[in-house]
Amino acid sequence: MVPAKKLRAISAAALCAVAGVLAAPAPAQAAGTGLHCTAKVGSATEKPGVPVCFATFAESIAYTTGGAVKLPANATSVTQAQLDRGYAQADMTPNVIVIGISFLNTNYQGNTYTHWANSGCDNDAGREWYFQFPTNWNDRTSSARGYSLCTGRYWEIGTTGTSGAGAAVDTNWSGGPMNDHATFIEWL
Repeated sequence: MVPAKKLRAISAAALCAVAGVLAAPAPAQAAGTGLHCTAKVGSATEKPGVPVCFATFAESIAYTTGGAVKLPANATSVTQAQLDRGYAQADMTPNVIVIGISFLNTNYQGNTYTHWANSGCDNDAGREWYFQFPTNWNDRTSSARGYSLCTGRYWEIGTTGTSGAGAAVDTNWSGGPMNDHATFIEWL
């Protein structure tokens, strides 16, 4: 009989493999076993990056920010002030900026998907960044936050284009018409 902990790790790895998501391992962690993923978003000139997943939200944020933002191990969210302080204390100009976080559950809880870019948004150039959820996150987001002056517009994309009640919703949101319907995000 397979122990429950090992079975969960095998199931998580299988889910990532089926979804086509390749996860780079954190130190001492097998690829694909994380619940908190992070990936670079796409732009007019660049494709989105490959997600990297971690067991904790704090590990995901530390990795994303190059260690500039250190959260308590049990952290489930981050504020813009924490991000700004981390970069200021690191005395660096960041080339990785958190622009949004999608949460699996309502009220900004559960598994997370951190979206990052090389800069924030200037809010006057239209769409600056985009991201399409991998299969294992498609139609599963239940809340989202925007960061770095970015407004994430979450879309439900159907087989004939945009569909669903209130086809798009802007960050910050929890539940409502886009709950478990988001397929695509654009940041303005």
